[in-house]
Amino acid sequence: MVASQRYDWADFMKGILMFLVILYHSEVYYGPGHTWSWVFEPFFLSGFFFISGYLFCKDIRNVSFISKLKQTFRAIVVPYFIFVLLLAIPKVIIGHAGLKQIVIDILMLRASWFVISIAVMQLLFATVLKIKATITNLLFATGIFFLIGYLFVLLFRDCPQWILNNPWLYSEELPNRLPACINLALVQSPFFALGILFRHYEKNIPERIFNGGGYLIISIFLYVVLYIWIDHSYIGSSTCVAVDEYNNILLIYLIGIIGIWAMMCISHKIKYCKPINYVGKYSILFYFLNGGVLTIVSPVIKKLSFLDPNLYLNQFIVAVISTTVMFPMVWFINKYLPVIIGNKDSFNKLSKTLGLKIQW
Repeated sequence: MVASQRYDWADFMKGILMFLVILYHSEVYYGPGHTWSWVFEPFFLSGFFFISGYLFCKDIRNVSFISKLKQTFRAIVVPYFIFVLLLAIPKVIIGHAGLKQIVIDILMLRASWFVISIAVMQLLFATVLKIKATITNLLFATGIFFLIGYLFVLLFRDCPQWILNNPWLYSEELPNRLPACINLALVQSPFFALGILFRHYEKNIPERIFNGGGYLIISIFLYVVLYIWIDHSYIGSSTCVAVDEYNNILLIYLIGIIGIWAMMCISHKIKYCKPINYVGKYSILFYFLNGGVLTIVSPVIKKLSFLDPNLYLNQFIVAVISTTVMFPMVWFINKYLPVIIGNKDSFNKLSKTLGLKIQW
């Protein structure tokens, strides 16, 4: 398979997955709670980790740990502190959480688990490939990461009291997240590794597997039958990545892989839709902004009383409206404040201005 230089299909897929994140949150901010998100729950976050792994490197033999460390700092850690600190202010004002616990959660890198988990995976796999850049080493390390991660899943079902009483190790506001969300990253690491492997073998994979309409039908059929029908009706597997809860994890992961395959088929068929690809390209900004925007948009629409929050179509509409509201905000930040989202050129200019001998 020959990948396009700009990887439009990857941006398209990220855009769809990020919208599903916003829709997932709209169920809570506007609707009565999570109702239909179980349909896409097995793959909408795992798919993001897969794409992050796919974009991680072109060649596993040419991964620089220092370069990844710099990239992670400027593109994830810096935006993390800027945005979570800004979002913490209204939380304290309206009394949603105590100042002490918010500060601790921010310092322990668990206030925004999603992006921190991606950062952790990037550094872990950069370390693994720095030690020995082979597929065998990658698979072995991923197996170890997953086993350790799943051990934490089991341990959190019966936490010792001394952990629960330590606000630095355990947060009542953000339960089951270790510092730097290391446990969330470890248990999801197989999807990140799968993205790396797919990129590595991409040229040897028949194009029809992802471009053929028949394979799209097969992947969707398998997902509907195995998950929406059989599993949901008779088995009852479940997952919630944010709080490290998994029920029947191996089956959920199999279903997640099928869901990712279906999303890849759709993304390879369509590849480009300007608004969706824009969301995908700047997904980290849409992620950071979605909670704040939904906090404002949801009560405004409720006050206008022209939509019923219990209807899922209306929750979808609220997600669309909130995403639309974010577009000018993302444009403004990219144009006038690129340094706060980790723009490489902006960081290099800042380093030069400050007299720092750092090339980002």
